[in-house]
Amino acid sequence: MPSIFSRFDWSNLQNLGLLGLAGWIFDIPYLPWLMLFFLFGLLPLIRQLREAEQADDLPGGATWSFYSSYFLSMLNPLVFVPAMIQSFGQLYIWLCSRRGLPAPDTYRNRCTCRLPFRGQWLVANGGHRRANSHSCEVLTHRTAYTLVQLDAQGQTHASAGHTTCPSYCSKTQARDPAAGTGVRVKDGVRDYQGVGDHTLDWKTTDFRGNHVVIRHGKGEYSFIAHFRQGSIRVRKGEQVESGQCIGLCGNSGHSTEPHIHFHLQSGPVMWFSRGLPVRFFAFEKDGVAWESGYLETCGQVRPAEAPP
Repeated sequence: MPSIFSRFDWSNLQNLGLLGLAGWIFDIPYLPWLMLFFLFGLLPLIRQLREAEQADDLPGGATWSFYSSYFLSMLNPLVFVPAMIQSFGQLYIWLCSRRGLPAPDTYRNRCTCRLPFRGQWLVANGGHRRANSHSCEVLTHRTAYTLVQLDAQGQTHASAGHTTCPSYCSKTQARDPAAGTGVRVKDGVRDYQGVGDHTLDWKTTDFRGNHVVIRHGKGEYSFIAHFRQGSIRVRKGEQVESGQCIGLCGNSGHSTEPHIHFHLQSGPVMWFSRGLPVRFFAFEKDGVAWESGYLETCGQVRPAEAPP
């Protein structure tokens, strides 16, 4: 049986940094030193990068590029403050989930979710199991998916760097996965020009990028992010149908290249909502038709009704 230490997620210690932040705000002696616990929040990023390097998915220097831009982003108050709110939200979710977080064997989504795109895409990251989780330590994003398109050579873009080089899913239509109502819409975040160089836009005004939250029913909300600036076609309070175009795939916020970020969550506010495992309906995975099922990292998927 695994020990309590092996089951404990050490990245949760970052929440102790909130006490240090309070000590700094209210000028309480010694307490501000607890802000060092915020460094534990880097553990999920370190794990992901180490796994990618071991799988030879990252070129030399990519780790330095990523971390340098990430640390610079912490100097941006429009990134740092929301990151602190997210840390507090993690603590809130953890305290409210003492009976366990939703899992495929205990939770089935009631809404009929379909893939939020047309044509064939790659599940670059994500899954309902810890081994292939998008961000298993981030309780809202642990069941999220990163979705991209590839060319015949398995590349996502024609070139890399701070240019307007084309990504194959850039400007591609993102679609509503299930009927619902728009409850939160954020547009106006600039598109980052760094594509494929593993850097983040440290000067962004919102690391979530342009995004939409759609309510499908009680306790089920889709969160779709990183839309192209000015492309979102959903308004707050508007009814949307399954398959309806809701915006164009982009590279806004903390994004290393254009992609669709999708996850299902328990509430309208991302910071305080639990990530929900999402069973998709009517799709093909690696050439096999599925009436319903879960997506896995590296799977090639397309909606079943899409032509080959």
